[in-house]
Amino acid sequence: MTLIHLTPFKCGGVSLGFANEHHLSDGTSGQHFNKLWGHVWRCVSAARGLPGDQETMLQLPVDARTRLQPNLPPGYLGNAIFYTDAMSLCGELVTEPLAFAVGRVHDAIARMDDEYLRSAVDYMELHRDAIVGTAVTRECPNVGITSWLRFPFYEVDFGVATFEGKGYLYSDPENEGGIYIAITLGEKHMKS
Repeated sequence: MTLIHLTPFKCGGVSLGFANEHHLSDGTSGQHFNKLWGHVWRCVSAARGLPGDQETMLQLPVDARTRLQPNLPPGYLGNAIFYTDAMSLCGELVTEPLAFAVGRVHDAIARMDDEYLRSAVDYMELHRDAIVGTAVTRECPNVGITSWLRFPFYEVDFGVATFEGKGYLYSDPENEGGIYIAITLGEKHMKS
């Protein structure tokens, strides 16, 4: 069982809270997060009211530690995060069943295997100067979600600076198994 609570704020921000009954979903966490990310992507795209032929992208970080063969050792210290993108037309995303968005998310994550990641590293080594300083926008019509579930987010003050389209998953401060998502949308998108 999953509980979802949306709280819009007058300033244009939004809080989207999730709670999950773990007895019903243990062992299916990958499917659970694919559904969560797909649902959030659909909701954000619908709230933005974009034309059906507008392309949208969901950007997700993927931990490469266990995807590389051989796996990186448990004590590996360094960045092993790669980003993957799920793409869709807004019209398809909001009119097709949730399974459509979940499939796009699943496919984007599944392609991040050893061969793909090693190819990405080779590309980065060859084109380092062209890559440094470039960024993929997560602003409208795109969305980016980062999971901070293992990070004690509620103990740190990052201030209020963020940008439109960026979302963070984090665990509840009471550590009762709940999941929260905070995502920033433009004020005009919050009204819809």
